Amino acid sequence: MTALKTIFSLENLRRFYVSNIYPVVVCALVLIGSLTGLEMYFNFLTTALFVSSFFISKSIKPFAISLCTYIFQLSVQNSPSLINNSDYLYTGWRLWAMVLSLVAIFAGAFYFFFKNRLYRNFNLKTDSLLLPVIILCAAFLLNGVFSGQWTPMGFLFSLAQTVVYGFIFMLFRYGFTEEEKNTDIMKYFSYISALMAGVIIIQLAVLFVTSDNIFVDGAINKEGVVLGWGIWNLIGACLAMLIPMHFYGAMTSKHSWAYFLVATLTWLAAVLTMSRNALIFATLAYAVCVIIACFKGNYKKVYRIILAIGVLGAAALVVVFWSKIQALLGDYFARGFDSNGRYELWGIAWKNFLDYPVFGIGFYGFESVHQLESGSFAHMGPMPTMAHNTLFELLSATGIVGTLAYGYYRVKSIVPVFKKPSLMKTMLAISIATTLLGSLLDNFAFNIYPMYFSMATLALLHRPTPEGV
Repeated sequence: MTALKTIFSLENLRRFYVSNIYPVVVCALVLIGSLTGLEMYFNFLTTALFVSSFFISKSIKPFAISLCTYIFQLSVQNSPSLINNSDYLYTGWRLWAMVLSLVAIFAGAFYFFFKNRLYRNFNLKTDSLLLPVIILCAAFLLNGVFSGQWTPMGFLFSLAQTVVYGFIFMLFRYGFTEEEKNTDIMKYFSYISALMAGVIIIQLAVLFVTSDNIFVDGAINKEGVVLGWGIWNLIGACLAMLIPMHFYGAMTSKHSWAYFLVATLTWLAAVLTMSRNALIFATLAYAVCVIIACFKGNYKKVYRIILAIGVLGAAALVVVFWSKIQALLGDYFARGFDSNGRYELWGIAWKNFLDYPVFGIGFYGFESVHQLESGSFAHMGPMPTMAHNTLFELLSATGIVGTLAYGYYRVKSIVPVFKKPSLMKTMLAISIATTLLGSLLDNFAFNIYPMYFSMATLALLHRPTPEGV
C-alpha cells in the first residue's frame, strides 16, 4: 500500500504529465480507439487523463498533446461525416457522453486558467498580440450583425473561433511555468508533433490496406481518403503543418535521423492524401526546411549530402517509375489547376461583402442571398458553407470590420519572427505559414482542430524568455 501511495504521489503524477511518456500514452489510446471503433470507451480514459492534468500539473504542457489529438480518436466506421455518415455519436447515451466530455475538458481548462491566475499576466503594453486578439475575437462575435442574416449558429461558430484564437492562445501564452525554457518547450513540441504525425500516418496506412474504396483502376481515389475526423484536404493540412516541427528536431536533436525519417514519411503521407493543397504546401515546407537544415542547426554537412542524394534519387525515381507514378497519382494530373468551384465561392463572397460591407453577412449567411449553384461545397452537418479563402471568408462573414481586425492581428503576430530571429522562431513561423498559405485555398484558418496546434505554436513564438529572445 505504501508503494502504491509513493507511485501515485502528487509529485510523481506531476512528473508523469510533463514527461515524454504521457504523450505516448495519449496517442496510443487515441489510435487504438480510432482503429477499433471503440473510441467512445477509450474516450473515457483520454478525457480522464485530459481533465486530471489541469488539477495535477502546474504547467499547461500536457494540454498540448491531449488537445491536438482529441479529434483523431473518431473512427472511420462511426464517423458522423464521410464516408459512413453514421449517427453513432448522435444517438442515446453516446451524445451525452461526448457533450459531457467536452464540458469537462473546457471546465478543467478554465479551472487551470483561474487557479493559476493567468489573467494577472495580461499586459497590453508588453504583450504585442493581446490587444489584436481581443479586437479580433470581438469582430468574430459581431459577424453578420445588422445584416438580417444573423443566426444563433453563427454566434456559436464565432464563439468557437474566439475560444481558439483567444482562450487557447492565452492558455499556451501564459500557462507554462517560469522555469520552462522556450527551447525546451520547442523540443517538446517537436516530439509531440512526431507522435501526432505517427497517429495520422498509421490511420492512413490502415485505411489504405483495409478500404475497398481507396484504389480505382490502380489509382488512388481521392474521395476514399477519409478518416473519421476529416477528409483528404484536412488530413493533408494537419500533416503539412507538422513538417517544420519535425525538422527542428532533425536539426537540433541527437535523434536527428528519426526526426528526418518522420518528416519524410509525413510529407509522403500528405502527398498520398491526394489533396492538391497538401501536395503544394507540404512539398514547399519540406523543401524550405531541408535547405535551412543545410545552413543552420547541428548537422549542416549531413543535410547537404542528404539534399544532393535526395535530388538525384528523386530524379532517378521519377525517370524510372514515371508511368507508375502517373497511374497511382492520376487524380492530380486529371484535376491540374482546376478551381473545383472556388471561383464561384469567391464571387459569392465578394457579392456578400458588397451587400453588407461593415459587419458582413455572418458565418451562416453565405448562401442566404446569393445561391451557390455547384454542389461541390455543400456544407456537412452543422458546418457552414465557406469561401475556401481566408480573405474572402472574412469579407463575406465579418465585413470590413473583421477583415481589418484580422489584418491587424496577423501583422502583429509576425513581429517576433523578425525581432531577434532564431532557428526556433523560423521553424515555428514556417509551421504557421504552411497552414495560413493553405487557407488561401481552403478553410483551415476556421477549422478548429488544425488551429489548436497553430495557436500553441503562435503562443510559443510570442512567449518571451528572461533574455528577451
